[in-house]
Amino acid sequence: MFNRKKHPKDDPSSLGNLLIATGCCTSAQIQEALQLQCEQKDLRLGEALIQLGYMTQRQIEVARARQNVEREKGNGAVHDLADLAMKRSREAISSFDSALAVAQKIK
Repeated sequence: MFNRKKHPKDDPSSLGNLLIATGCCTSAQIQEALQLQCEQKDLRLGEALIQLGYMTQRQIEVARARQNVEREKGNGAVHDLADLAMKRSREAISSFDSALAVAQKIK
């Protein structure tokens, strides 16, 4: 399906395959974006999907973040999305607790 040198078709962490697997895009939409990418040499897949109106900038950013997590997992890292979400939640709670403590001192 995808024959780009950097991201072979059997690489589940390639952006195109990830978008298809998560239901964000169809294979036809990815193929259309890849064709546009061939026509505009410096265009990235995410940019092509945005130009075609299939995705927003924010959706591409989220997909790339997930792609990074998937690649880390493939390289033997112990991170997964749940661990990352829990870490961010703990950081947010800690920041909130600190702000609340400061606010209570001001009263």
